[in-house]
Amino acid sequence: MGEEERHAIRLSRTRSCACCTERIDRVRSDARRDTIEHHAVSTLRWVGRVGYLAKGLIYVAVGVLSTMAAWGLGDAEGSHGALRSLRSEPLGQFLLLILAAGLFSYTIWHIFEAFLDQRDESKKKAVARRIALVANGLVYAALGYSAGRLALSSSDESGGATDYTADLLALPFGAWIVAGVGVIVIAIGAWQIRRMTEADFMDQYDDARLGPRSRRIVKSLGCFGLSARGFVLCIIGAFLLDAAWKTDPDNAKGLSQVLEVLASQPFGSVLLVVTAVGLGAYGLYCVSVSVYGDFET
Repeated sequence: MGEEERHAIRLSRTRSCACCTERIDRVRSDARRDTIEHHAVSTLRWVGRVGYLAKGLIYVAVGVLSTMAAWGLGDAEGSHGALRSLRSEPLGQFLLLILAAGLFSYTIWHIFEAFLDQRDESKKKAVARRIALVANGLVYAALGYSAGRLALSSSDESGGATDYTADLLALPFGAWIVAGVGVIVIAIGAWQIRRMTEADFMDQYDDARLGPRSRRIVKSLGCFGLSARGFVLCIIGAFLLDAAWKTDPDNAKGLSQVLEVLASQPFGSVLLVVTAVGLGAYGLYCVSVSVYGDFET
């Protein structure tokens, strides 16, 4: 074998080794990337569970406080009122900070879900669903901000529906903006009621983690809770439309004011109890999603 042939063989072996090394490096790089993605997605799923838990606990508190109010044991409270009530308890400020982190987790999960959701649905339905997810997440980001501000502030004051509406009405075309928000709120309320009638919210659950008896319980909680929340949201939206029409922010009402309006009606105590228990059921439904939910995307 001549010198040239030996050189060619050595060169061929060198190139083969280089190709093998490159292929091994590529496999290792892909494995590292897959591991990082797996841990990131796993972390986001836990963020979603924590977020649903925080949201559920707030609605449970609203339901309990409002039910007590129906029996003359306090005032009907909305989500902000529930936060203020928590602040007055032992370790209340610390719990508010934890709750604020949970609500921000809820926002992060919904934004993540909106952009990475892979459900097989029509384009219009997919766009509407993504917009609803982002909007819902931003609402609870604002509530999380309120919880954090209450925890870190010496004042119990927090913005309500009237204050927010007044700020919007002060903007150019403010009445139109408030009217648009009212329409969106009514649409979300109607969507919640539709979800109750079709029971499509059960798709959120992991069938492997939910037995037949538990499935019946969470379905009942979801139907009752979604109908109560949808009913309240439609009323809130109607008051926003009234505020936009009359350009009067005092006509806008949040959750606590809507509960007070219900209590002032004929058979108001019954209306308040049913609505309050429904909102509490919605909170338990959110907690059940946190425990049994399928957070795959």
